[in-house]
Amino acid sequence: MTGIVSWLFYVVGEVIKVMVALSFGSYAGILFFGEDVAPEATKLLALVIIAVMALLNLQADRDGVARVQTAIVWVVIAILGGFAFITIRHADFSLLSPTNYPPARSIISSVALTFFAFLGFALVAFSAGDMENPRRDLPKAMYLSLIITTVLYVAIAIGVYGMLQLEEVIAAGNTAIAAAAAPILGSAGFVIMTTCACFSTSSAVNSQFFATTGVITYLTQIGQFPPVLGNKAGANGNVGVVISTIFVSILTLLFDLSEIASIGSAVALMIFMMVGIAHVRLIKETGANLVIIYLSIISVVVTLVVFAVETLSQEPATALAIVVFLALSVGADFFW
Repeated sequence: MTGIVSWLFYVVGEVIKVMVALSFGSYAGILFFGEDVAPEATKLLALVIIAVMALLNLQADRDGVARVQTAIVWVVIAILGGFAFITIRHADFSLLSPTNYPPARSIISSVALTFFAFLGFALVAFSAGDMENPRRDLPKAMYLSLIITTVLYVAIAIGVYGMLQLEEVIAAGNTAIAAAAAPILGSAGFVIMTTCACFSTSSAVNSQFFATTGVITYLTQIGQFPPVLGNKAGANGNVGVVISTIFVSILTLLFDLSEIASIGSAVALMIFMMVGIAHVRLIKETGANLVIIYLSIISVVVTLVVFAVETLSQEPATALAIVVFLALSVGADFFW
């Protein structure tokens, strides 16, 4: 199971890259071409950011990449924090009334995307080799990133849904955050938040490539992945990053943002479920709370079942893609 989960984890990492790259393409497309931007232009911009960040991680010094990433992240946090503060101050909280909520099964299905969004934090562990004192710094990085991101997620959600009707959020689609700023800050607010989203998503693509280098290096060293993937490519990258770039580019051309999010959500839930089951078997070694582990497994299974019924049943092509990724992961583990 360990090998299959490793390959699935790699696949989800690639899916996350595609999702944030397509998000970048959506925001950048509107910024450069207006709201009537063609889907082809969105995909082209997504491919451009993928190529730029891949080259950066292949050629640039890892410490330099980390410093640039940190600077961008703090700027984005400041802007999003300001956005949340302003929108919550002007929010119409009647729009948040439970009477406006969709059915419970739809809410549970949407939680699948939340699991997917938080999966990226597991990649922090693969940056341990770049930390001076990982025993001290790694837990701090995990807890702080989870706390800061959760607070921002919730605050931004309140701000957006307190400023826009549900129908307006749906109509705005990928650019809902920018649309929520417009009623207060006008067109300038829309441009500011769209620019911020471009920085945020490009930074996310960069962080995923940065993590890919560490993930591939580690998994080739312990024998989970073929050694050839760990061979050096560029000044500071490896062959795994090159293959990742090709794989991600193909997925970007094949799927739209909604489809790739569904694929990532389903696979992420499967990973969480398998990790939970494996943890039960290792409970004597970890000393974790068994009740919490069982609750996590149950919550993941319930979410996965509802998500499959509510979403995947309506997206046969996406469901087929998930089956293909699962089969490839099993096959890669079996033959390697």
